[in-house]
This record gives sequence, structure tokens and C-alpha cells, in this order.
Amino acid sequence: MKLIHPQMNRGKALREQKDADVPLHLVERRKDGIIVSGIRLLATQGGITDEILVFPSTVKKSSSGEDPYALAFAIPNNTPGVKFICREAFDYGRSAWDHPLASRFEEGDAIVSFENVFVPCEQALDVVFGYTIVHDLSIPHKQRYRPAVKEQARDGFAPVGPWIVSHDEVGDPMALRLRTYVNGAVVQEGYTGDMIFSIPYLLEYITEFMTLAPGDVMLTGTPKGAVNVQPGDEVVTEIERIGRLVNYIA
Repeated sequence: MKLIHPQMNRGKALREQKDADVPLHLVERRKDGIIVSGIRLLATQGGITDEILVFPSTVKKSSSGEDPYALAFAIPNNTPGVKFICREAFDYGRSAWDHPLASRFEEGDAIVSFENVFVPCEQALDVVFGYTIVHDLSIPHKQRYRPAVKEQARDGFAPVGPWIVSHDEVGDPMALRLRTYVNGAVVQEGYTGDMIFSIPYLLEYITEFMTLAPGDVMLTGTPKGAVNVQPGDEVVTEIERIGRLVNYIA
């Protein structure tokens, strides 16, 4: 038996930790999901809920040779390999500050152990609030070895809308038809199922090296057929079960 302090320094990379195999980390990436191992310290009521939601920590990969352990997913508490240990019992007679595993949260604390737990790709979508449409506008410039700031980061670019449709209303985001019209003529037509990388895969990949916060927007899924537009043109994009975004080029 090996006894360790459950709280790790999340500001350090895996290789810098005293026990690098302790924090929750990626063991194997598969086409249908990922395998994770390690522990997470919770100051929530995760031990008495039906599912456990794991958000990305502030840890980021410091080199390409390290396994990521800033993960985001939601799985049932009875998933094989998931165990809850060191949970405090509810006892309102004790001091409100008596929480030896974490800071004061007015709730019971628990350590969750993941022993080669399989997380399906679709479980990553439980951290998605909803879906919308974005017009990814770009102005061609001859720049080399520079980010596309002048091309795509101008005021008024990347209009979003007309609303956000919740995750449960959209259903499977990889089964949607998409069309774009310029002045009434179809210029783009595609199917989200044809994307090279699925939305769950992209979420899992992005959280390897950055922390996603509530309200962050991820853009993806541009089909072939992008065309040049002129002032006065009407651009319309329709995505099944999401809506219709209309913009006019000024």
C-alpha cells in the first residue's frame, strides 16, 4: 500500500509531480473513447449523485512528450473502475470549517479513483451547453509565418447566431445537414458526420493543452465550397435543428 497526499500541485506538469501517476491522466486514446486513470479530489456531492462531472483543471501540457491530464467528461458513478474513497459523512453538528481534505464548501468531500476507466467519446458532450452558427469571414492578405489576425480578427467578423440551441434539443451533433447560400444560390452543402474530427474528439483534444471556461465557443465544421463575396451580397447558413443565420456584406 502506498499513502500519498491527495492534493497535487496543478500548476506543475506531470513530470514535475512527485507522484506523476496520481493525477487523473490519459492512458490510451481509442476511436470510440479514452482510457483514464488517476484520482481527483472533489469538494462536491459527487459521491451521492448519479453521475460525476470532471472539468479541466488548470494544468496544461508543457511538452509534446507528456500525457494530458486536463480532461473533461461526465460518466455514471457506477462506471467500472470508478471508486469513491475517504468520503466524509454528513454531520452538521461539527464545525463548519472541519473539512480535512479540502477547503470549506459546506459539503462532504471525496476522493474519486479512476482505474483504467473507459470514457466514450459521446460523454464529452455533457460539458457542452449548446450549438449555434458562425460565419467565418476572412479577407485574403499575403502574410507569411504570421497568425491570420488581419484576415479573420477584424471588428464585426465571425458573427454568431441567431441563437443557441441546447445540447439536449440538438441531439447528435454529428448528424446534421448544413447549407450555405450566397444571394440564394447554394455554395456549400455538407453533413456534420463527414467531419474529419468529431466534436467529442475535438473537445477532448483541445482540453489537452488549454482550459475551457463556461461561455467559450469552439468553431469547427466548414465544408468545401467557400467563395468570394462582394459588398451587398446576402450570406445565409442553415444547419438542421439549429437554425438560419443571415448576414449582409457591407
